[in-house]
Amino acid sequence: MLEMTLSKTCTIYYCPNNYPNQALLRYKNFMLPNMAVFADNGITGATHGVALRKVLLKEDGFSSSNFITLSGSSIFSILIGLITLVVKYRWPPSIISARFLSSASVIANSNTELLYIDTLHLSFLCKKIGNKKCIVNFHNYDPEYLLELSRLEKSILRSLLFKYESFISKIILRRLEKIDRLEMWALTSKDFDSARLLLNYSKKIKLIPHQLPRFGAYKSSDALNNSRPCLDLIFIGAGGHGPNKEALDFIISILDCNTRFVAHIVGPSWKIHSHPRLKFHGFVKKLDAFLADNYLFICPIFSGSGINMKVFTAIEFGLPGILSQFTREPFNVYGKDFPDEEYVVVNGKDPKSWADLIIKRSELLSREK
Repeated sequence: MLEMTLSKTCTIYYCPNNYPNQALLRYKNFMLPNMAVFADNGITGATHGVALRKVLLKEDGFSSSNFITLSGSSIFSILIGLITLVVKYRWPPSIISARFLSSASVIANSNTELLYIDTLHLSFLCKKIGNKKCIVNFHNYDPEYLLELSRLEKSILRSLLFKYESFISKIILRRLEKIDRLEMWALTSKDFDSARLLLNYSKKIKLIPHQLPRFGAYKSSDALNNSRPCLDLIFIGAGGHGPNKEALDFIISILDCNTRFVAHIVGPSWKIHSHPRLKFHGFVKKLDAFLADNYLFICPIFSGSGINMKVFTAIEFGLPGILSQFTREPFNVYGKDFPDEEYVVVNGKDPKSWADLIIKRSELLSREK
């Protein structure tokens, strides 16, 4: 494990290769039994991220794990949840936390020495283990990210809610920093920088990324060695997410640059567009169908997430592609292990530049087969 000191008061524990056996080495006194709690919010990207983390934690001695499913969002249940958070847990009234509250009792486990909590907004569960060791991972719930979502949101009400949650996130992070036997793990450098500035370079914050998948680890054995250019484009993401909506608009502008392009949108909750070369597939459990031909992954994301789980999916399934500079930058934490040879990075928002690079990349891939 490489220890990198950024300042006199802040240290990153950076573990891109040997994370499974090393990231928890300093906790050997607490190793068994350990427990991990994950949030299940129905978003495929979040679920995929949980899978990446869960395997590693299990290898490092976590004897059990539980999922807490996002509860119903009726106004009544949220109000009850907010009151319970404040009165019972003495915790900031986060709406996101309140929605998880009704199923949070599943983690009551008096024998747990070390509790890993997958999201900032489940961190009120630390109260359930008293003075025992606790790790809280946060990703995409840091204050800056929530503010960015508020700027992308067209609904005034939802925009205000994101701003409110950004404010509450700051309170939660400050509250966590005061808990003696607690450590905070940031998934990306963006999350890490946002929190460390807020908390004045607290030593409790560590940068612990997911394990990076091996390119093509789950590639279908039925994939064809087709020599034609890869002009079928694939984008992965949920339609209810602001940055993904922004990406779809940009993808349409790419389609307008070249009539040979066809874009396949994989993910739930999309509002269907009538563009003749835009195909919506909804939620797809397995991507094998898109590996049996020449598909090129594109990720024109320019704002929002600290890291894009869709890129992990592309890497695992062996989908080469085109990434925005914004999308590629968070993967710097993996150093030379990121498969740069499989991805072209575009620094800019010019659809014609993207279209030209897609053609070049497609022709190169077809020659390599």
